[in-house]
Amino acid sequence: MGTYSASVTEPQLHKVRKIALALPEVNERFSHGATCFFVRDKWALCYFHDNHRGDGRVSLWCPAPPGVGEDLAGAEPARFFQPPTSASGTFSNWIGVFLDTTGDNKVDWDEIAAIVADAYRCVAPTALVAALQGRAGKSAAANNARRGERRD
Repeated sequence: MGTYSASVTEPQLHKVRKIALALPEVNERFSHGATCFFVRDKWALCYFHDNHRGDGRVSLWCPAPPGVGEDLAGAEPARFFQPPTSASGTFSNWIGVFLDTTGDNKVDWDEIAAIVADAYRCVAPTALVAALQGRAGKSAAANNARRGERRD
């Protein structure tokens, strides 16, 4: 794979941006050479990488519960990987997701949204996670109401 131009990576970045910025108190800024999304401008939610250190790939790095990154990278190495851990231990419990895959390994954007939401639960303060949970509960109740169902 070669280096990607902005016109190739812009659709992926736009989708990641839409997913991340929909979460409570998430903002975007450039950090360590990449587009990064933060919770309250303090806790890294995810990094969007385009040709990180010349790897020729487009990827998303997110915090994950312990073991998840290893499990997914082992099960589906064409789609997932473990980001290299920094000298200070950063990225040790993170997951990398390739965003430039096609065919059978095509990016599932609903799955990406779930991974980013899980990352949010790993790094956001408890009150914000509760707000996210409340938002999800209201959304499920609204969907059930539209279908004529009751949630007891």
